[in-house]
Amino acid sequence: MNKDILLKNKIDVPQALERFAHNEAMYQKYLLRFEEDKSFKNLETAIKDKEYYLAFQAAHTLKGIAGNLSLTPLYEKMCDLVTYLRDSSDIQKAELIFPQVCELYEQTVQTIRESAKE
Repeated sequence: MNKDILLKNKIDVPQALERFAHNEAMYQKYLLRFEEDKSFKNLETAIKDKEYYLAFQAAHTLKGIAGNLSLTPLYEKMCDLVTYLRDSSDIQKAELIFPQVCELYEQTVQTIRESAKE
């Protein structure tokens, strides 16, 4: 795991390692599993199908995972999305920021892949 690549992309490795009791191997294991989690795919499907309660559940799960792994940019945008999905009057806002969530998710996955190559 190349920490410099992660840090350059605003992934807060020191904070994550604190959360993982400074066990780098465990952090790397869960970081590499991030892409396997189904929450993002479930979120995409729910937004497309306008199933906003399911979208909220998936977004909330993804927010938690991103927070635990200190994937800061994605986590912060997921906080916004969860807030908008929680309040049905803000669904339009949720749909407006969803493309940003998708972009950040893809950037995060790419960053993790790059850091694993090193």
